[in-house]
Order: sequence, then structure tokens, then C-alpha cells
Amino acid sequence: MRTTELYVNTGTCEHCRRALFIELSAVPGVWRVRIDAASGRVTFQTLSPVDHTRVATAVADAGFEVRAWR
Repeated sequence: MRTTELYVNTGTCEHCRRALFIELSAVPGVWRVRIDAASGRVTFQTLSPVDHTRVATAVADAGFEVRAWR
């Protein structure tokens, strides 16, 4: 199991967090998505490497932008 961490420019409302959660959870191989809206920190679990482009697209589809990968 692998943990991926990234930072996004996120809003603090529940609707924003939910939209981001739904989009990221739909990426194949991504699960256990956790979002800290105040800091923009997002973590998720994977069993194998996940395509960063697909993750960035999911973030964009939710209306946000990836600021940094960790």
C-alpha cells in the first residue's frame, strides 16, 4: 500500500470538499481519500502507482488545481 500526498487550492465549504472527494475516488486505484480543506492537503491510498495526469484531471474536474505533489 502506498500513500500519496498532494496540495490543492481548495475551498473550505462541505460542497467543495465533497466534489473533490467524489472526483478523486473515481480514479482507478485511488481509495481512502482524506481532505484537509483548511490546508489544501489531500492524501489517498493506492496499491500501485497511479497516473498523476488522471489525478490532476480529477482535481481539475472538481474545480481545483494541484499546487504540489509530495
